[in-house]
Amino acid sequence: WLKFRRAQLLEALKHFWVYVPTGLNQGIEALLGYLSAEDDWNPVGGKLSGEIVSLRKKSGVSLVAVAKKVPQHLVPWISQLSEAVRMHLSSNTLLSPNKMHLYEFLSCIATAIQDPVARANFVADVLSDAIGVLESADFKQNVSTPESFLAWLGITEAGSNPASATNPQNVQKVTRSFDRAFSALNQLLSVGKRCHE
Repeated sequence: WLKFRRAQLLEALKHFWVYVPTGLNQGIEALLGYLSAEDDWNPVGGKLSGEIVSLRKKSGVSLVAVAKKVPQHLVPWISQLSEAVRMHLSSNTLLSPNKMHLYEFLSCIATAIQDPVARANFVADVLSDAIGVLESADFKQNVSTPESFLAWLGITEAGSNPASATNPQNVQKVTRSFDRAFSALNQLLSVGKRCHE
């Protein structure tokens, strides 16, 4: 509960950090750390408790809010922040909304990079994974025709074999491939929106 309150306080400090960035780096580190905070309410494992999910989501929202307010103060640490974000994105325990928060966080910082070429390169680097998914032969083939798209979503198979819609392996396969493509598209939208702001 105290971590959640601290995340709220760190978000509020964005107004102070506009003028005096003292402690900004430590605040960002704390918020990044909360994205993978251990679940003290459910130490056995399994599904995350509501408290830890709330903390992680609040921390992601706070990261974006701070980066929107003081991106110019975060530019000097951009390489360290990028590395920390990459580490979090490679984690299997990161919540899907937090992935979007991390991309938005980096996008907000990119708006403060003065050199247009450096900014474009940074944004391209941020989006490299998403673009890789959308340029993959697998994705292109799956969306090339309406028939292949329906087959990729499992609709064609469910029409001919209704049991496939409840088959756990099939549902997991379809969900995983759709989530991968949807996340890539959402990243492009999210980063594009932040860069446009």
